[in-house]
Amino acid sequence: AGTGVGKSFAYLVPAALHALGGGGTVIVSTNTINLQEQLSQKDIPVVARLLEVLGLPAGALRVAQLKGRANYLCYRRWAHAMATPPEDEREARVLGKCLVWLQDTATGDRHEVALLRDGAMFARLSAQGASKCPPQEGPCFLRKARADAFGADIVVVNHALVLSDLAMDGGLLPAHDALIIDEAHHLETVATRHLGFEVVQQQLIGSIQSLDGDRGLIADLGRTAREGLRRPAALDPLATRVDGARADAGRAATAAGRFYEVLGAVIADLVTPQSGVSEVRLTPGVRGQPAWSQVEIAWENLDLGLARALASLAGLVAEADRMGTGDALEASLMNVSGVIEALSAAREGLRQAVPEPAPEMVYWASVRRGDGAVTLHGAPLAVGPLLKEKLFERERCVVLTGGTLTSDGAFVRLRHAIGLEGGRDLALGSPFDYRRAVMVAVPEDISEPGGYGYARSVARAIADVATAVRERVLVLFTSYSALENARTAVRGDLERAGIRVVAQGVDGPPRRVMRALEEKPETVAMGVSSLWEGVDLEEGSVRALVVARLPFDVPTEPVFAARSELYENGFDEYAVPEAAMRFRQGFGRMIRAHSDRGSFIVLDRRVISKAYGQRFLKALPECTYRQVTLDTLGRAVAEWHRGEGAP
Repeated sequence: AGTGVGKSFAYLVPAALHALGGGGTVIVSTNTINLQEQLSQKDIPVVARLLEVLGLPAGALRVAQLKGRANYLCYRRWAHAMATPPEDEREARVLGKCLVWLQDTATGDRHEVALLRDGAMFARLSAQGASKCPPQEGPCFLRKARADAFGADIVVVNHALVLSDLAMDGGLLPAHDALIIDEAHHLETVATRHLGFEVVQQQLIGSIQSLDGDRGLIADLGRTAREGLRRPAALDPLATRVDGARADAGRAATAAGRFYEVLGAVIADLVTPQSGVSEVRLTPGVRGQPAWSQVEIAWENLDLGLARALASLAGLVAEADRMGTGDALEASLMNVSGVIEALSAAREGLRQAVPEPAPEMVYWASVRRGDGAVTLHGAPLAVGPLLKEKLFERERCVVLTGGTLTSDGAFVRLRHAIGLEGGRDLALGSPFDYRRAVMVAVPEDISEPGGYGYARSVARAIADVATAVRERVLVLFTSYSALENARTAVRGDLERAGIRVVAQGVDGPPRRVMRALEEKPETVAMGVSSLWEGVDLEEGSVRALVVARLPFDVPTEPVFAARSELYENGFDEYAVPEAAMRFRQGFGRMIRAHSDRGSFIVLDRRVISKAYGQRFLKALPECTYRQVTLDTLGRAVAEWHRGEGAP
């Protein structure tokens, strides 16, 4: 359904009536936490007031918001960390922030407190990996959130939690009668991520290293167990377990370091600075290289080291749990159990990625710029069969909605991608008159991307559009490097003209960049992938939206490349529809009300010079189209915003 139709209310009202009529709980899933919070805090309260007007008692509709474990503070872990000296100033700062925050929070949701730069530290205090936490007196934010969800009529979650629930065959979400999936065009991507795995070098080695040392988790467990001993005579077997676990952890850390050293050398030969490639698909050709045998040998040593470390840790946890008692011990046991879970998952991922690749999976290695750290990834080649089996064949009722579910006017591509068979579909347009509201302009004389003078022409066009409109200009790029080049080229002149330039990644995350457009309308905001959709303005709308380049996926991206190979013509049948859908998502950032008026400028002449270009333009609603030159672009935009040239 197009922008302005009212999709949220179209499903929230019947969901509420269904639940209140005895039909059972309804789960509403979104792709982003931003929309999750918008539904919970804005849209559903409006629905609740509407129901009250219709005669239902106030407070009749019970609503809960549920997120994944990593979003909630574990009070027990925080209290245990507070009882020991902080390792550094950053840890002390985070613990202090949480102390102040805990005076007011009722949810323990990390999004209530500013921890943008301290995510890794908060992860150590979160409920992630705390699945072994025993029942306890006192606050448990995760348990409260789940209790609220299991007693609610409508539960708002995100796709990540739904997919995690599917992967675990249930248990995370309450029993429900219907599942509504908003932003459903993201379902394939989220399923690809959550039904796969990744083993991050720093996280694996960091998890192992967190065990050893005098301040490590093993030593901490030993200390807290001694303090809570039921039988002091049992000290000797505990000490033996501690020493053995530390030794095995040390050997596992050495094996992990060696494995990544060997793997890094193999990947480095395939990833060169000149190629600009940071991901390498682990194809049979890569595995067939002589050097790969060294990777397998190093993996065997690492797998053995992890197996021994996990066995030692399991024995230590069992011994400490049997002997000791108290909250401090329970917190230590939780921390070690969390590492056991992480190492077990990493061990399984490594086994799949190195010696036992499955034909229905895609495997690749990515290299982090700077230190060359390697991450191994695995993802299903096709998520359709998995979603069909685990989602659509098990759920009684599933509703999928979104602004860009169709491709070339049909649902065929989406149905195939997510394994959806049967059911009914409906495509709705938008109530807005786009011919009067939007001018689409394409400079016919701009070079094709990568051609001579293209980057300079993009900078010139951005400056001309910003000068013509002077307020709320959003420029969308497909790479940070292109964004930075344009930002550097236009910033000086525009700021001298009183127009601020802000950029995603330089001036903050997407939400902060969009907020800058609200705080000072005379602003040009630049962004990449996550700004093509998702974070909207609270007030007003974007006056001009500039697309620097058609949003094609990188051809060498492993999952994209593997899926393209499934088609006879991967470019026409897969790449173009995917890019056209993203193009339309970018367009959707503009018109939010009947009074809005804006310009949509495409600085990629392939939409007019290539046969497939028409598929991008046809993906848009019927607008007023202008084919201009670089010299006349600014004037055409200015005239449009003065009301000239409208039908």
